[in-house]
Amino acid sequence: MPALRERREDIPLLVDYLMRRAASHVTRLPRVSPPALSRLVDYPWPGNVRELRNVIERLLVFNDGETIDEATVCSILSIPPEKASIPAAQRAFSAITPLEDFERDYIVWVLDKLDGNVSAAAAALGVSRSTVYRFLRAAQLAG
Repeated sequence: MPALRERREDIPLLVDYLMRRAASHVTRLPRVSPPALSRLVDYPWPGNVRELRNVIERLLVFNDGETIDEATVCSILSIPPEKASIPAAQRAFSAITPLEDFERDYIVWVLDKLDGNVSAAAAALGVSRSTVYRFLRAAQLAG
């Protein structure tokens, strides 16, 4: 099977499928704006479909509104947006902080966004549930 970067015409269909599949992690499924979809189609996808799935899950976590915008896609993919501004959710983590503090704040933020759902947070972070629980114990955030 050819790499995802060689099947760009499949990306919109895969985005739709993966968003619906991940819909159990969110209360309402946002739509992807045309500029955001264009960014997803243009991305080289070195990690293939697995990377696309992880990006979709992160987009659902970071999205605050009814539409996933270009700036959010650019932020998740670490590509510079030409005209888009970074949403407030990503700006909150843009200051330079010690890595340990950043990780703690980030994981707590993701858990908060997902109403404490450890399984959904683990999926969005691309780690196992046991990794999230281990982090919470180490950070003394779990009982």
